[in-house]
Amino acid sequence: MNIHMLLVINFLCIFFENLGIVLISFSNNNDMKGSNMQFPDIQTNFWDAITAVPLVVIITQIFKVFPIKKKYFPSIASTIGFIISIFISHRGDLPAGLFMGAFYGAAAVGLYSSLKTVWLAYRNKHK
Repeated sequence: MNIHMLLVINFLCIFFENLGIVLISFSNNNDMKGSNMQFPDIQTNFWDAITAVPLVVIITQIFKVFPIKKKYFPSIASTIGFIISIFISHRGDLPAGLFMGAFYGAAAVGLYSSLKTVWLAYRNKHK
């Protein structure tokens, strides 16, 4: 399986999961012989992407008022993502909070980066 097929499968899983349709599910039962590993049940939906990720971007932009070096902003976004996920979105479920917090921060950094790239390209095209 090549990298393009994996990217398409990953995109479809995320797309359908955001619509509330789970294509891949983690189970808490111990069906594997000799394994005591427990996978967390992670419930996410479309509202995580609509509220949490933009909130991380907005709060990270507020931090730009302070004299902080640019190289620290991805770490700040990740920290904010963890805080929102652990204490608000997935309260009481630390593994799910950590897992989704990483995605909130990474998605916020990617969203900001892509919007900035599109804006700069548009602005340079119309000069």
